[in-house]
This record gives sequence, C-alpha cells and structure tokens, in this order.
Amino acid sequence: MARSSIVLAVVAAVAIAAVVFAAYEVSENPTNQMFGRTVVSGPPNERVVALTYDDGPNPPYTSGILNVLEREHVQATFFVVGRAVAAYPSVVRREVRDGDAVGNHTWDHADLIVLDRTQERASLERTDAAIYRAAGVHVRLMRPPSASAIGGFSTKRASSATRRSCGPSHWLAIGSIRPRRRSRAASYRT
Repeated sequence: MARSSIVLAVVAAVAIAAVVFAAYEVSENPTNQMFGRTVVSGPPNERVVALTYDDGPNPPYTSGILNVLEREHVQATFFVVGRAVAAYPSVVRREVRDGDAVGNHTWDHADLIVLDRTQERASLERTDAAIYRAAGVHVRLMRPPSASAIGGFSTKRASSATRRSCGPSHWLAIGSIRPRRRSRAASYRT
C-alpha cells in the first residue's frame, strides 16, 4: 500500500511538472500572441535586427554598450528605469543624442500587476518626467518589467497606461544595422 502511494505521488508530480513545462514553453514561444501582438520578424527584404536593453542606465555597462553601438553604427532601444535615469541622466542624454530609442520601464521596476492603476500611472509618469529632465524628450515606448507581461498586465492595459503617461504605445522598436540617424518614432520634444 505504501509503495503504490509513493508511485502514484511520483507519477502525479511528473504529470504536473510536464503540464507546467508545456505551459511555460507555449507562453515563452516568440510566436505566441496570447499577451498581445509580438513582433517576431522584420521585413523580409531588409536586414534588420532589434537590439533592446532593459533596466538601465547602469554605468559602466550601458556606456560600454553605447561605445560599441557607436563604433559599429548601430542603433538600439533602451528601456530605462526612472530611478536609474535620475541617478545617471548623462547616460540617457547620450542615448538620445546618439539616435537610440528610449522607452519607459517604470520608475523602480515594480511588477505592474501588483500595482493599482493610480500607482501604475504614477510610476510611468514619474519615469517619463525623469527622461524629459535628462534628455528633453518624452517617450512613446513602454515595456513592462518582470512578470508583468506574463502575469496579467495586458496589452490593452499597457496601451492605456502608456497613452495616459507617454503617448502612443509600441511594444518593440526595431533598430536597424544602418548608419545612425535620429529616431523620431521613439521620442518627441515638446
């Protein structure tokens, strides 16, 4: 009796693990559209790649990335955390000056699904204000941090939150391997 209970428990654990793994694989698949439209490829006739960096600015790492991008004449998108922008405004100024796109990644990287809409809006607006103080631009891009994109922070909610604080929402900016030029789609001056 005890042995059959152990076998049954092991089989149940394996089955649960298989279901959890399958759900994870489906949700993390780049072609999955369950959390909103996901860009998985660019125009077939162009050689483009999206380079995105989250959670900065974080000297000296962000500065090193910017040096490589500049040397290789490549643009990227930096999803910045507001408190880091406030701490390192010169790095964000350089991102904008170099023609890279800058996006909102909240004030303190909080998981947005645990915030109410007032807190969420305050986080996005505070970050946009810090970006504006640092670089003189408002952003049009937003990427939710952590599990927000997985755990219930929907595309519709993100679009609404970003529109209220930052203007139109885009989930991904595609930087191309071309000579640098100012990215007008990612930011605007007032």
